[in-house]
Amino acid sequence: MRLEDETVIVESPRTDVATGTVRHEQLYELDDPAQDHRQIATYYNHEATKLRQISEEMSIRMARMAVYERLLGPTSDWVNGTRLLTQSYEDAAREHEQKAREHLELIHASRPPSVVRTQSR
Repeated sequence: MRLEDETVIVESPRTDVATGTVRHEQLYELDDPAQDHRQIATYYNHEATKLRQISEEMSIRMARMAVYERLLGPTSDWVNGTRLLTQSYEDAAREHEQKAREHLELIHASRPPSVVRTQSR
């Protein structure tokens, strides 16, 4: 995050897998703390969903890996690398979900407690 004219701009680095290039894109202009945290949580949940989909697609491909395990051996760099990559996507998805939960908790923590007034007679 960076400060720009008293408005916080959240930027996200994005890596284009095909080209390996990293680009930054502006996500949100933030000015209301509750709304800000809600938008950030939405972003993290969206990213977690995409990461989990990649992980699931790779898991499906790993089912076909039995052929490569027989051909290259179960401890080959290719087989181990594919397993580690699949696990890293799943781990990243969990981390993003945790960050989303933390931002939603900040919304609840920043709200003042409700005051219940009783009428005296």
